[in-house]
Parts: sequence; structure tokens; C-alpha cells
Amino acid sequence: MKRYVLVCVLWLAALCANADERSSALLNKLSSLIGGYGNYRVEFTVYIPGLQPQQIEGYYLVNDDKYYISVEESEVYCDGKIKYEVNRADREVTIDAVNPAERNILSNPTRAFEFLDGSFTHSAQGEVLVEEKRCDRILLRPVDKALGLSEVTLDVDRQSGLPVRLAYRLEGSSAPISIGIDRIVPHAAADPSVFAFNRSKYKGFEMIDFR
Repeated sequence: MKRYVLVCVLWLAALCANADERSSALLNKLSSLIGGYGNYRVEFTVYIPGLQPQQIEGYYLVNDDKYYISVEESEVYCDGKIKYEVNRADREVTIDAVNPAERNILSNPTRAFEFLDGSFTHSAQGEVLVEEKRCDRILLRPVDKALGLSEVTLDVDRQSGLPVRLAYRLEGSSAPISIGIDRIVPHAAADPSVFAFNRSKYKGFEMIDFR
């Protein structure tokens, strides 16, 4: 009986190791693809349970560590070190330093698909069908609980190796926030001024500085 249990444990361990090798290969390919684009544009749709409207469309532009995000009434400018979050509805601008540990696509898109630096554990969960695309699902759990995330689910297109959907489950939340990756435009040219916050464009806005 003990021998049977030992064999089962070893078999399960082998399955977990294979899953980790599979997820490592998928994540490495994804990171290489995105990293090779240089300047690029990503168009996405955010699905937020319990809110109306539940679907919000947006896009972001990346140039090395710099980025610009546009979602509904919100914009984010980042020069690689400082980010300026503009809320047009409330006429506020929140200023803060970039947290390089963040992987949230809406707060640090330059590192949204980098999960192989030891900050997350990861495992392949098998094949799923997303938007009629055959995808590999990867389950990621942050090592640092201070990030406020309990897990991230990433679906990667088996044919292209590119992301199709991300789902972030926050600590204590009952349902994840899902983000569908609608389109990625490699080498998308952008004027450098796009990433620079121009205070003169937001006269009358309250500036809230957390640096």
C-alpha cells in the first residue's frame, strides 16, 4: 500500500513539473514576442462584473518603459518613472511613482506579460476555447501578497502565442476582472510627446501627489 501511495505522489509530482515546464515555455515565448515589438499598441475590452456598463473599451501605447493608456474618461501618462492618472469626470490628476512589481495591464502595461522573474508561481491548466480560439490557460499566483492579487489567469492563443484574455482576481473579491486583448499592433509609431504629461492641458484639475 505504501508503495502504491509513493508511486501516486511521484506521478502527481511529475504532472506538476510538466505543467510548470509547459507554462514556462508559453510565458517565455509570450514575453519574447511582446518584447520584440519595440513600440506597440494594444486594444482591449475590460469586463467588470456588477457595474454598468460591464464592458469598457480602451487602448494603450508602449515605448520601452513609457506608456499611455486611454479608457473612457481616464488617461494615464508615464515617462517610465512617474505616472499621471487623469480622471476627467472628477477633474483630478493622481501622481505617483511606478511600481515595477505591478503586472496589472491597467497600471503597468509595460510589464503586463512578464511573469518569469520569480514574482509569480505558474502552472499550465490545459486547453480552453476563448473567442473561438484554442488557447492554453496559465494560472499565476503572486508570491508577494501585498500586491492585492490572489491570482491571475492568462489565456494564450495556441497558434500565435499571443494573449487573448487576462483575468485578475483581487484578494477578497467574489469575481475576477477580465480583460480581453482585442488587437496588438507591433511597431506602432507614436510621437514621444504622447507619453509626456502636459499640465497645461488640464487646467483647473486637482493635482494629488503621492510621490
